[in-house]
Amino acid sequence: MRINQRLLEYRIRYPFLFIDYLSWLIFDFSKFKLIRKEKIKKVLIIHTGAIGELITITPIIKELRKQLNCSVDCLIKENMYDLLKSNPNINNILFYSDDFNELLSKIKDKDYDLAVIFQASFKNALLCFKAGIRYRIGGFSRIKRFPTFFYTRRTFPVVLMHSLEYSFKIVEKVGIKKPHFLKTEVFIGIKNEEKIKELLRNLKVTSYALIHPGFGPARKKSPPRFWQNENYSKIADYLFEKYNLKIIFTGLEDQKSIIEKIISNCNYKRNMINLAGETNLQEFCALVKNAKFVLAPDTGASHIAASFGVYLVNLMDAPIEEWKPIGIKDKIINIHHPREIKLFEKGKLFKKTGGIISISIEEIKKAINILLAKKTFNTLA
Repeated sequence: MRINQRLLEYRIRYPFLFIDYLSWLIFDFSKFKLIRKEKIKKVLIIHTGAIGELITITPIIKELRKQLNCSVDCLIKENMYDLLKSNPNINNILFYSDDFNELLSKIKDKDYDLAVIFQASFKNALLCFKAGIRYRIGGFSRIKRFPTFFYTRRTFPVVLMHSLEYSFKIVEKVGIKKPHFLKTEVFIGIKNEEKIKELLRNLKVTSYALIHPGFGPARKKSPPRFWQNENYSKIADYLFEKYNLKIIFTGLEDQKSIIEKIISNCNYKRNMINLAGETNLQEFCALVKNAKFVLAPDTGASHIAASFGVYLVNLMDAPIEEWKPIGIKDKIINIHHPREIKLFEKGKLFKKTGGIISISIEEIKKAINILLAKKTFNTLA
């Protein structure tokens, strides 16, 4: 017997989410406040997620500003600043802190009318309540963030809806309508664009594929998104050999040694470039934007590539229905092997199988050929 591990996790979590929502419905009197859309002139978005999650909500930021004719500020983690600082739909960016009183002092005098708390939590709702923000809307989140009170409106907990669709359901509570065409956006400052163009000229690279094998700090344990180093080596050789593309590897500083190992196993080492830790976030976005092709394991690089319309093979751990990158369908192939739990098979009581680690090299090559068929690239070897 086989059980989908992700679905099992959702099913275990769902009763707690439902109880949390029901508790809010019964005991939180904030919900009786009438929302007057025309009174909303200043909006605060609170989101402490990573790159992919923030990119996913960029269409919502745009629609809030457009449909409410209001200013929009964002409260995010400081290391995400470069990702949003050039976005013309954002007026100000504030940095999140674990210190409640410090956060309160940051937002109390801003006179916000609406707080959109995408990752619902008691702490953030209480923060906005004490700051005097009239309307506070959110959804559902992890069990450890219970109880989620002090919300004017909340969405009912749902399972396996795309994150962007779900996020729009949150802002629908204040009358925001979802447009027919949805596009995520990443904006890069001119200086960062020019710096990357100069870097590529100095490296004598005109056409390249970008491989991003990491998924956060090397010390972070995330085996579900791990794909074997030797597989990346073989795909890098394949891209150069068949499509005449140099390969640029990217990642954080502490992933540099991992990428060196990948390159050491390549046959065409002099056409492989390790830029891990060499760029800031905007420069990294510019590298992705100028690539002819991107391979990444279900991380921020995938969402950036999709935003720019770059050909992408995305190795997915999260359910496709929930987290596939938003972009041009003909330019994206998501490969997903569900993580499963085997019970009572081949004499074993319990065994985990599937996930990114089970994706074969041949599957990746096939996806690359579908995307890059009949395309030729010029490069300086």
